[in-house]
Amino acid sequence: MFAKLIEKNLHQRIYSFILCALGLFTLNSCDNELVIAAEWEEVPIVYGVLNPTDHVNYIRIQRAYLDETRGALSFSGIADSLYFDTLDVSITEYHQGIEKNTYKLNRIDGNKEGLPKDSGIFSNEFNYLYRLNAIVNASTFSNDYEYRLTIFNPKSGNITRSTTLSVGSPEVESPASATSVGLIITNDENFKVVGLYQEGKYARSYDMVMRIWIEEINNEDSANRRALALDWTMFQGQRTQSINGFRESIAVIP
Repeated sequence: MFAKLIEKNLHQRIYSFILCALGLFTLNSCDNELVIAAEWEEVPIVYGVLNPTDHVNYIRIQRAYLDETRGALSFSGIADSLYFDTLDVSITEYHQGIEKNTYKLNRIDGNKEGLPKDSGIFSNEFNYLYRLNAIVNASTFSNDYEYRLTIFNPKSGNITRSTTLSVGSPEVESPASATSVGLIITNDENFKVVGLYQEGKYARSYDMVMRIWIEEINNEDSANRRALALDWTMFQGQRTQSINGFRESIAVIP
């Protein structure tokens, strides 16, 4: 009986040893190579703001890039790494959900049209932008305007889309408007300017900048004069009370 137990335990140990050996062999045979780069995929990067107060708007379209052997910074100074060769870009306008107009955007080099690209990590040899010459309509109390961007790459067949509602325009009542010169509170020690405006639809925050026009006249020659414009940033990033718009907001600037 004792011999049988020894034989049984010996078989169990041999069996366990074989399982451990197989487990070690399986672990040692694994591929430990770490792949840090995924398979190539076309990834457009799009920046754009449609401003109803501007006569011209621009969309910036670049592409993501990655190399399996070198770091991304190695290619940041190469313009061909940043831009697509050919794209068909358009914006479609919808009024109350009904399609109204479709505009094709033309590619321009901002460096040649007064919109230079800053120097830095990325190449500034070109500053390719897609220009919308059409007027963007502002949303109002009873009118919603929606704009849909479509980017088509004829080489790959890929399509990228994005949609935004147009922001309504604010109505400034103070410190200056068409009917009032505004309200300035002054005394011997300090003065305060009151900014009063009605919020536009779908706006989330506002900056207020007062532009002051000055006429400079030469005392020795009154015909020698020039106009100067000074911009005073009264406040920045003041959140709206509601994205539905038409709320009155006030800011007192010391």
